[in-house]
Amino acid sequence: MVSQAKAPALAVVILGVLWVLFRSSEKRKDARITVGSPRTTGRSPRSPRSAGGQSPKLALSGSLRSRRRPLHEQVLDALSSALLSVTDLVQPKKKVVVDADPAAAAEASPEDDNKVCIYYGSQTGTAESYAKDIEDECKQRGIAVEVLDLETFSAQTFSQHKNVIMVVATYGEGEPTDNSRAFHDWIIKDAEPDCLKGMNFTVMGLGNTQYAQFNAMGALCEEKMQVLGANLFYERGIGDDNDDIDRDFEQWKSKGPLIEKICELVGGGAGEAQAAGGIPDAASVVAKLPLVIDFHDHEQDSVMATEDSVTDGGSTTLEKVFFALQPVTVSAVRELRQAPCQEQGLLTAHVDLDISNTSLSYCTADNADLLPENDPELVQWFAAALDAEAYLDRHMSFSVNEGVESAKKPWAPCTVRDALVRYLDLTQLPGKKVLMQLGAFLPCAEARGVLEKLLEDPEALKSLHAAEYQMSFREFWVVYLSGIEIDLSAFLQLCPRQKIRPYTISSSSKATPKTISITCSMVVTPLDKTSALAGKLADLEGRGMAPAGAAAKLDAARKYLGVASGYLTKRLVVGQTVLTKVATSSFRLPEDASKPIIMVSAGTGVAPMRAFLQEFKHTKRGGEAGKSVLFFGCTHKERDFIYEDEIEEALKMGHLSEFVPAFSRMQDHKIYVQDRVREQGAAVKDLLASGGRLYICGSTAMGNAVFGVLGELGLDVTQLRKDHVIIEEL
Repeated sequence: MVSQAKAPALAVVILGVLWVLFRSSEKRKDARITVGSPRTTGRSPRSPRSAGGQSPKLALSGSLRSRRRPLHEQVLDALSSALLSVTDLVQPKKKVVVDADPAAAAEASPEDDNKVCIYYGSQTGTAESYAKDIEDECKQRGIAVEVLDLETFSAQTFSQHKNVIMVVATYGEGEPTDNSRAFHDWIIKDAEPDCLKGMNFTVMGLGNTQYAQFNAMGALCEEKMQVLGANLFYERGIGDDNDDIDRDFEQWKSKGPLIEKICELVGGGAGEAQAAGGIPDAASVVAKLPLVIDFHDHEQDSVMATEDSVTDGGSTTLEKVFFALQPVTVSAVRELRQAPCQEQGLLTAHVDLDISNTSLSYCTADNADLLPENDPELVQWFAAALDAEAYLDRHMSFSVNEGVESAKKPWAPCTVRDALVRYLDLTQLPGKKVLMQLGAFLPCAEARGVLEKLLEDPEALKSLHAAEYQMSFREFWVVYLSGIEIDLSAFLQLCPRQKIRPYTISSSSKATPKTISITCSMVVTPLDKTSALAGKLADLEGRGMAPAGAAAKLDAARKYLGVASGYLTKRLVVGQTVLTKVATSSFRLPEDASKPIIMVSAGTGVAPMRAFLQEFKHTKRGGEAGKSVLFFGCTHKERDFIYEDEIEEALKMGHLSEFVPAFSRMQDHKIYVQDRVREQGAAVKDLLASGGRLYICGSTAMGNAVFGVLGELGLDVTQLRKDHVIIEEL
């Protein structure tokens, strides 16, 4: 205990320390206000001006720090608290008695019983977005709710929950997503009997029917959680990404409907849902953002201005992936087609990535998850639309928004240009939630009304996403968001994040352990359907869901160019840096080399087969090894027979036993790879009967056609896929 005689001296010491801290914070604040900051050099991009010409930033993100309590007030509060602490030191305190029985002191709170915990296991962000949709509905009913990343899973905490909703995706061949691995292992191996007794739960499982173990994670949750004592209060939902997963999710929610069942469960939130209110106002959108982003001419200034309360790591599934990627150098790029034609989209690139200066490693035919880059022309267009061209090469600093204690950076420190190029999805038309938030920044009430009416009709909005129309983000911006006045900080936080693209590695880790090879064809679709989209917009205009003259705003020539394929086949050059990581693949050669293997591929689906051929060459496969057969399909031997030289060398050296090509355009009638499999049906069955494996890689249509042929041959395709005798990457 501090004596009363020493208390004044201690108070002086504390005041002195706080004064030093105060002066340091003032210097830090001065360092933040740099020449490049919109707050000192003029208005931030698209910040609306008042009639007097002044930039009113009160409702927009550039002013958020100015709305905080002044620093001198915060320091005075700290001084007062310090003095009170000194007083506490010299006054005797009452003894606090702690119950010796922890169980008696840990009675469950009624509030916890009425809380809903929504866990998500997500690889690409879909499960996370669905979890947040359910959260929004619960909040509208006044229900206590929390969304939790399964990455934070704790068995002890999880077992204490009373009401749980699991939104979980299945990755690849029945695997859990990266963030739900710990939960998966716990529930199948370590969970104690009856540990979930008293819990109510439901599951929304996401998957893809292309895979044999479709929706395995959702089914596992439903089964194991009931075995452990939990009660399934609402039937499991099944979402199929091969069809219409958004529709599946909405139909699952509406069956009960889910929100009403939740209300019954927690004994609250009864009655009609609170009105969502349509498009919100800009101030409320900005107030809910976690960050304030400022802009600086120099990287060092941005580092100094970033608050300690903003840490690395990303706050969403996709942002977390950004921090897991590593920069690798492009060591080689070559065109594989015999007759390439960029105008027609007939390009196929072989790309070598040097991983020698990274911590990356891989196994033959693993997946390389690449982050594509947006077309520079598209980036420039959005910069102009945002009135942010002068900010492209400025560096960003991050600080927490008012009322936010801590936050995560969405990406590593970079310029605005880097963020637009790499981290934002500027191509795909965003979903309803993002469009609602962007609509808040439309200054014209009439334009907001039209957009709101469109967004209130799920089918109308969905039609613009459909392949028949394939409206891009840019086109939607031109038609519906023209004249938007949005702060650059807000746009950077609201815009959807870019997704990584998985490519099956076309190299052998034994032959080239420090080089990852990628094989990619340009994906370009001429949309000779301007009239179709124009007709759709005219229909929407007649229903009050599109502005007048919307169709006239479309470009005359429309085409869809894949973001990743355009990046890899058109713009990538030796020496550039690509952000990537490695993920495991289902493609693995048999450990027993005496077992035969059958490889079926078309186009760039030959990538893992090329990796196998590299490995055969490196290990000098032949002699006692099992028979190896490669089926390969393309249009013409003299146009797009990729890796022709390597296949012929493998045949000549005996590493490949047999090659069966299918050149679809070299004769009067088309011949596809599935036709060749049918012709060789008896041999295929014999090889599988002798313990062989069948690998299939290519388009979904090709894969399904091959499955059909195998079924015609009397093979149980479903069982063979489950037994991993047939392994596919489609």
